[in-house]
Amino acid sequence: MGCPLFRPHWNSSSVRTSVNGTTIMKQPSKNNRRTRKHAKPAADLTGRRFGKWLVLKDAGIGVYYSGAKRVSQHMWLCRCDCGVQQQVSVGNLTRGLSTRCSECRFPRHRLHHPKLYVAWTSLKRRGQFPEEWRDFDVFRKAVGDPPDNEVRLTRHDLTKPHSPENTLWAAPTRLREIRRKFKEGHVAQNTLLMKIRTAKSRDETVRCMVAARMAGYSYGMIGIAAGITRQRVQQVIDKRTRRLGSNR
Repeated sequence: MGCPLFRPHWNSSSVRTSVNGTTIMKQPSKNNRRTRKHAKPAADLTGRRFGKWLVLKDAGIGVYYSGAKRVSQHMWLCRCDCGVQQQVSVGNLTRGLSTRCSECRFPRHRLHHPKLYVAWTSLKRRGQFPEEWRDFDVFRKAVGDPPDNEVRLTRHDLTKPHSPENTLWAAPTRLREIRRKFKEGHVAQNTLLMKIRTAKSRDETVRCMVAARMAGYSYGMIGIAAGITRQRVQQVIDKRTRRLGSNR
C-alpha cells in the first residue's frame, strides 16, 4: 500500500482498475467517450431574432477554420428576412458578428454597379432625391450608369434638389464649373461680397475682403468675388491683419 497521506488527483474521465492489488489509471477509448456531436447547447435560441436572422433549429456542432486554426462551435440554422437559410455559429449570433446573410450584406447592385451603388446610398442617406428613387432599379433607369470612373453625380442647379432633369454625371472640369457658377450666383445676392467686386481702389477692396472674412466667408468665396485665387486672398488678408496689429 502507498502512503496514507497520498491522495492522487484522479481525472474524471479516467477509469480506476486494480491489477495485482495495485490501483492504476486507464484512459477510456475514444469510442466510449461522449462525443461533442451529441452535446446540447448552453441555451436554446430557437425562435429568437438576431438582426435579420431568425433562428429555426439546432444544427449541431460545426467545424470551420479561422486562419490556420480549426474551430468547433455549435451551429444554428437561421433564416434571413430575404428568405436565405444558412448555418451560423452561436458565437457569431450572440456577439453580434453576424446579423444578416451574404446576399443582404453584399447586394448584387453593389457588386455589379459599385460606383452607382455608392452614389445611390449617399443620396439615400442625405434624403436628397425623390421617393421613387429608393428603388435602385428606378434610380438606375433615371440616372444611367457612369460612363467612366472620373465622373461624379451632381446637379445642374445646386439650389434645387435631385430630380431626373436636374441630375447628371459630370467630369471634374464640369463639376468645378457648376460649383463656380453657384458661388458666383451667391456672390451676386450678397451685399458684402458685391462691395469687393465694385470697389474703386485696391485699399477699399482689401478692407472689404477683411470684413467679409471676419463675417465668416471662406477664402474661396472671397476669391470668386475679387477675381483672384484663394491662396492670394489668404496672403492679402494675413498681410493686412498683421499690419493692423503692428499699428496698434
